[in-house]
Formats: sequence, C-alpha cells, structure tokens
Amino acid sequence: MKKIVVCLLACFGLNACIYAGDVDLLPVRSKIFNLYKSHGIEYYDNKEVMIDNRLLRENHYDLNKAITVKKGEDILQDSTVEQKTYQRFVGKFNKKGVLNSKVYPMNVDSETEYTILGWATIDGEKYTLINSNVEGQVFLFDEQGKMYENIGMIEDERLILLDGVLFPYPSDLRFKIVSKMRDNLGTEKVGYQVKYGGIKFDRIFFDYLTFDSNNDTMGEFKQINFPNKPGLIVINGIGLRVLKADDNSITYMILEDNI
Repeated sequence: MKKIVVCLLACFGLNACIYAGDVDLLPVRSKIFNLYKSHGIEYYDNKEVMIDNRLLRENHYDLNKAITVKKGEDILQDSTVEQKTYQRFVGKFNKKGVLNSKVYPMNVDSETEYTILGWATIDGEKYTLINSNVEGQVFLFDEQGKMYENIGMIEDERLILLDGVLFPYPSDLRFKIVSKMRDNLGTEKVGYQVKYGGIKFDRIFFDYLTFDSNNDTMGEFKQINFPNKPGLIVINGIGLRVLKADDNSITYMILEDNI
C-alpha cells in the first residue's frame, strides 16, 4: 500500500512539473496523504434495541382494606399489560476532570453522555471513538478506558489522528461505556372488570366483563349474584368479605387473591 501511494505521489508531482496549467493538484495530493495515514472505522449503530418483551399482571385493588363503592363502580379490576424493555449504550467519564491541550482545556464530568461512534485499530490495539461534542473532533479510548493522546477527526469515513496532544487530569480519569434501559408499557391485553350492580330480589348483583385486545374483542359479559348477607364470596378466584350492602353501595374487604 505504501509503495503504491508513493508511486502515485511521484506521478502527481511529475505531472505538476510537466503541466503548468490551472489544475490544482494540492487537494488530490492531500487526500492521498490522508488516506495513507488514516485508519478504517468499524461504525456502531446507536439505535435502541428491544431486549425483553413480557406480560405484566396489574391488579387495581388493595388487600385487607375496607372499601365502599357506589352502584356502577368497579370493585375489582385485573389486567395483563405488555411491557417492552429497550437498551442502548452511551459513554461517560468516571469523574470530573480536565482535558488539557495546547489550544484550550476542556472540562468534563461524570453526568454528560457521549455518543459512541465506533471503533478503530491503531498499532494493533482497538480504540473506542466517541463524539467529543466539539465539531469535527473525536476522542479515542482503549479497552481500559484510558484516553489516546491524540485527538482524531473523521474524514471520508476514515479516522485521521491530529497533531494535538491531550493531557487528562487527574491521571486516573477514565472513560466507560454504560447501558441505558427504559421500559415501555403498552395497552392492556387481557383482563376483567367487576362492577357493583345493586340489590335485586334480596341478592347482591355484580356485572362481570372480560376483555381481550389480542383478539380485538370485549370478551364476555354476565351478571353474577350472591345472597344479600354479610360474609365471604368468591369472584374469579378472589375472596371478598361483604360487610354491608344496599341498592346504592357496597362495603367490602378483599381478603385473599386467587383462593
């Protein structure tokens, strides 16, 4: 590769001597020099990735607590919700510090997130490239989080090391890659609702409704009833103690789930 580049440079230099027209060969020669001293980049995709998808049960009631609801209101509500977990990776410094250079010092802290651009191999060692938050410049870190002494820039999809040298302070200032995760709750998938229906013929009535969004249906609706007297009743595996009831309201206590 080096021999080819040298030959190309020689040819361009010869052509420049022979042809004295208005053609400017400096940009071409500069590009060849940059290609010669640059490094290939393995780019990183910063998009979020879904790493988990599960169904979570949500019940909307408290155990062993006296509750009073009016006719038409919920006494029980139970549903299953889809939860998706997403993950992405960002870069952070391990502490506050300063990156000193001949141009200007740059203050860094442990809270600012830096975009991971990819990786490059220099002299057989792999370095992580991050956006320095200074236009056109990137920082390089080895696998232990130690900063490479030179600042880099990306040109024509390749890494070029600049002459500027960085002096991190304190000396144990390091860079780390951290995982960022977030959960996204979707719509309710399956579940049921139980509403108080009042008193009829000296019996306590409840309206029972199931739903299933997986099948795009409201499911089943029915009325269930029990004798109008204090005591234990069971609805869909849930034990309730009725304390008192009339046609307008009911006072009850949920004793146990899934009995």
